[in-house]
Amino acid sequence: MSTTITECLLASTQATPSSVNRADRSLTVVFYSGTAIQRVDPWSGDVYDLTLDPAGADLSRLNSGAAPVLDSHSRVPVASQVGVVKAARETRGQFFADLKFSSRPEVEGLWNDLAEGVVRCVSMGVELLEYRDEMDDRDRLVRRIATKWRPFEISVVTVPADPGAVSLSHESGQSMKTYTSPTQGAGTETAAAPNELKTLLSHMNLGAEFDSAILATPGITLKEAKCRAADVICSRDTTPDTQHGSTAATGAFVLRSGEETAHQGMIDALYSRGTGKAPSDNGRRFHGMRLVEMARECLSYRGGPRIVAGGESKVVELALHTTSDFPNLLSGYAGKVLMESYQAATGALKTVSRRSTASDFKLKRLIRRGEFPDLKLVAEHAEYTHGTIGESAESYRLDTYGRIFGITRQAIINDDLSAFTTLGQAIGQAVANFEDNFLIDILTSNSGNGPTMGDTYALFDAAHHFNKSGSGAAIGDTTLDAARIAMRTQKGVDGVTIVDAQPRYLIVPVTKQTAAEKYLASLYPAQASNVNPFSGKLELLTDPRLDAKSTTRWYMFADPDVVPSLEYSYLSGAEGPQTETRVGFEVDGLEVKVRVDFGAAAIDWRGAYCNAGA
Repeated sequence: MSTTITECLLASTQATPSSVNRADRSLTVVFYSGTAIQRVDPWSGDVYDLTLDPAGADLSRLNSGAAPVLDSHSRVPVASQVGVVKAARETRGQFFADLKFSSRPEVEGLWNDLAEGVVRCVSMGVELLEYRDEMDDRDRLVRRIATKWRPFEISVVTVPADPGAVSLSHESGQSMKTYTSPTQGAGTETAAAPNELKTLLSHMNLGAEFDSAILATPGITLKEAKCRAADVICSRDTTPDTQHGSTAATGAFVLRSGEETAHQGMIDALYSRGTGKAPSDNGRRFHGMRLVEMARECLSYRGGPRIVAGGESKVVELALHTTSDFPNLLSGYAGKVLMESYQAATGALKTVSRRSTASDFKLKRLIRRGEFPDLKLVAEHAEYTHGTIGESAESYRLDTYGRIFGITRQAIINDDLSAFTTLGQAIGQAVANFEDNFLIDILTSNSGNGPTMGDTYALFDAAHHFNKSGSGAAIGDTTLDAARIAMRTQKGVDGVTIVDAQPRYLIVPVTKQTAAEKYLASLYPAQASNVNPFSGKLELLTDPRLDAKSTTRWYMFADPDVVPSLEYSYLSGAEGPQTETRVGFEVDGLEVKVRVDFGAAAIDWRGAYCNAGA
């Protein structure tokens, strides 16, 4: 997957006098230690592990001599730049940078805090240029590996991160330097007066327990008190502050940056406005914003101006064509609507089919191992006899299907959320319809007998232990009983072992839905002979697409997790519809590309039964 996402990933540095070159006002830091971290996907809300592949690092921006050192990622005003990155490098999976700080008077306090080890945390701004996602068996994002990424700035921050990422000794140039507490070399510094400590503690606001411990420490200096405070700040609060949008640090990255919190909040607000659902706490503060105002906000997050000459049209143009997150915001909202619509539109055949993945687009062969042969009596002093296990095979491959859709600049300026809502819903339904039609075409192919299997017989054929009725008949005790007997007495690959494919689903066209519902309804008759033996035993599924093929044919299926007959697959790491966006060239606005890598096939006849109906 290829995209560009801006992240704020924290590493920490521990500065000591021996690792600082005061004459040159320089300091070497570890800005990425290689540790994975949990993050939140703004589309789905999935919590996943993010890892940056060291081999994919592009350090050109940091080595250009122009990459800034910022104060807390602030890009405006110019005074927020407190230094410059002189050089960056990678050694054994860790990334180091040499920072040079400004000699401006307003930077002096920060520089002294760094030199004295009071301020120790740094954060990098990084663009994820290409990445791949790994999903679990429930289609949830669990891991994102950035295969190409480019850091573009390093900031001094107060939020902590990886305690193992420390500053380097200036003398060694490469070896790690462990932080040394000022108490180990503070012999010339006098103890702080109680009133000085109380004044300092009142500004820190770290709690009564911390204040009491500091005040109870004999001979403690102001420098040592500051360092202990920094240690507390760097070790506490590992949960996100959703009220203020602060970051929560774990490992070498932040869980959620202020910009990301705002980004997700705007997506939630758009979703609430577009669907009429209640906004989240994070989204409520953006609920009244128009799209143009959100574009202006996204510009400001990337250092752009809030006031743009040329009016709303120019704001939208800048937000779309600069490094602003506005395109990702729009696609994030459309994608959230898309996935909701896609999941809601799942048809009957996906319920009775086994879901799988494929690692590539090569032919996927499914080998069905036969049943273990019966155990034989081994008489005393007799030898064990050999048994054989047969096998059968089916195969299919994945293909890529997709389209490109456009969202116009006019729709954005007009604050026309219906354009995004309708587009997301339409794409989600279109992908679900495509997958369902794919499966129905397989099931009803060959005049309703299904595809030809590896043994040269159709899916539904008398040769397959009569998994197709000899003549069509309506749903009733006799016909369902015949179907159940045929499925439960199915034999395995060896032609001997009973598979016992217990029926679970009854699938009918919509034309027969009412009749099927009436038959399966629970009845409490006065006479035992009138009891419905299938009441509560079968789950009824219907699909209007089946009516276009036959208005009478009905099917029974076993649980696909037990005896699967149909299988569909996605490309591993790209399950379900995948979307990419770009600023339109042919379309004056935003283009959204939707893609699905999908394939399906009939893989076994033992778990299905067909009746032509009447």
